[in-house]
Amino acid sequence: MTYTCFTFLTYLPSSPTFLTYLPHLPSSPTFLTYLPSLPTFLTYLPSLPTFLTYLPSLPTFLTYLPSLPTFLTYLPSLPTFLTYLPSLPTFLTYLPSLPTFLTYLPSLPTFLTYLPSLPTFLT
Repeated sequence: MTYTCFTFLTYLPSSPTFLTYLPHLPSSPTFLTYLPSLPTFLTYLPSLPTFLTYLPSLPTFLTYLPSLPTFLTYLPSLPTFLTYLPSLPTFLTYLPSLPTFLTYLPSLPTFLTYLPSLPTFLT
């Protein structure tokens, strides 16, 4: 259901709590500082129902905030990372071989010592 700004505003006077604030609003210095922002705020009201659907996820989202500075350091690499995406399906085909490949890693230093003699071996 979409609420227009007018519809939302028609509900405000029916709230007894809201009515208790009315006498204080004009005299409140804080309230008066918000008045210039009111037109912008009212443009957000149609999005309010969608925004409210995100609230249950807020605690989980807040757990990610400490990682945000680290995440931001990765952003400059994003364009390069995106160039790898077309290769992703091929890369995924190699994953079943990964456990076998990992068994070869302890032999890698020895293997690397043979590389300088490889051209001689090939001739």
